[in-house]
Amino acid sequence: MPPPSGPVVRVCDDSLADQVRRTLSSSGYHGKLPAPEPVGTQRLSSCDFAKVVEISMDGAPDAVQRYQNRITESAQFAVDRKHFQPQPVTGIGARALGAAGANWLPWLNQLLSARGKRVLIVAVNTESVPQAQRLDAAKAISLTVYRRLGSGA
Repeated sequence: MPPPSGPVVRVCDDSLADQVRRTLSSSGYHGKLPAPEPVGTQRLSSCDFAKVVEISMDGAPDAVQRYQNRITESAQFAVDRKHFQPQPVTGIGARALGAAGANWLPWLNQLLSARGKRVLIVAVNTESVPQAQRLDAAKAISLTVYRRLGSGA
């Protein structure tokens, strides 16, 4: 079996772990954060902190279209349930996409963002931390991953 590869695998290291730990600590999470586990390929790579934090990047063809479909469908199915509606987040995704560049899915604790032809998904599963702090942590982690991947992210 080939070793893990892909964009997120390249940055799934002790430095990222330290940044994730600091981010979670500042958001009020003081539990143990396991070592990161990199898995994946160029098409789908991830860095998993034993489900406390999950970072993945979809780089397969049509990733952005799948992201947009997911957000549209989530909004359609959540018309009468505010908690299930995607919440646009500015400053994370591609500027060209405007408010559609990133969305928080509160029921999944996931921040999805699109840049270029790839989609980054950051899940912060720290149930002891309020929703707003989980979102703040997901935003900070997303920006850290994008920064470490460079301008081509």
